[in-house]
Amino acid sequence: MRSKGFITYLLLSALSLLLITLDLTDRVSALKDFLHYILFPSPQIAIKAVSETKKLGGNLTDIVRVFEKNRELRQRIEQLKYFEAQYKFLQKENDILRSLVGFSKTTERKMIPALVISRDPSRWFSTVIIDRGINDGIKPDMPVVAVSRKSIGLIGRTIESGDNFSKVMLITDPLSYVPAKISRSGEMCIVSGRERAELVIEYLSPGSDVRLGDQVVTSGIGEVFPGGIPVGLVGGRMVQGKTYFFQAPMEPEIKSGNIDKVLVITK
Repeated sequence: MRSKGFITYLLLSALSLLLITLDLTDRVSALKDFLHYILFPSPQIAIKAVSETKKLGGNLTDIVRVFEKNRELRQRIEQLKYFEAQYKFLQKENDILRSLVGFSKTTERKMIPALVISRDPSRWFSTVIIDRGINDGIKPDMPVVAVSRKSIGLIGRTIESGDNFSKVMLITDPLSYVPAKISRSGEMCIVSGRERAELVIEYLSPGSDVRLGDQVVTSGIGEVFPGGIPVGLVGGRMVQGKTYFFQAPMEPEIKSGNIDKVLVITK
C-alpha cells in the first residue's frame, strides 16, 4: 500500500513538473491548482482550486469539494474522540472526588468541572479565571476544589460570574477566610490567606493540641464551604498572635502552581 502511494506521489509530482514547462493557459493553470491541492490539501488551496477547476468542468470541482468535506469530517471525528475521552476522564474524576468529599450521587450538590484559563500576574496567589459561568449554573460563593497527585483540596470560592467564565478567590488571598478544624482533635479554627501563597491557622487556644503534619479540613460552619474538604497540613509550631489566641503556619493541600483543572461544588 505504501509503495502504491509513493508511485502515485511520483506520478503527480512528475505531472506537476511537466505542467510547469507548459504555457500558463487558463486550463493549464487550473490543472496545476488542482494537482497542488491533491498533493498538499488545505482549506486555503481548496478555495483557489475550486475556483480555478470550474474552467476544467464540474467533475474536478466536485472532487476537490468531496476531498475537502472528507478532510473536515475526519478532523471533526478526531475532535469528537478527544472530547469523549475528556468527558469520560472528568466523569471518573468527578465520581472519585464526590466519594472523597463525602457526597453521594443522590445529594443535591454536584461538581462542575472547569479549566483555569487565566491568571493575573500581579495577583498570582489571589485569583484565577475558569471557563464556566452563569450558563453552567455557577454563582458567587461556590466552593472550588482541585486534585493533584491523588490529593483533593480546597483552593477557593467563586466571587464573580459572567455568562461563560467565573473568577475564583484563592484561599491564599489575604482577604480569604475559611472556617476549619483540626481533623485529629476536632478543634475549630480559621484558615486565612497571606501574601506569597502562605496560609495561617488562626484562633487556636493556648492549650491546643496541634501537631506538625495534622490535617486541617473545612468545618462546615457557615453557608459557603461544606464540611470535610481537606485544606492543608499544619506546617509549624504554634505562636501567640496579637491577641489571646495562637496561630500556626499551614501548608496548602494543593499548591497554587498546580491548579489547572478544578471542580466547582454547587449549592
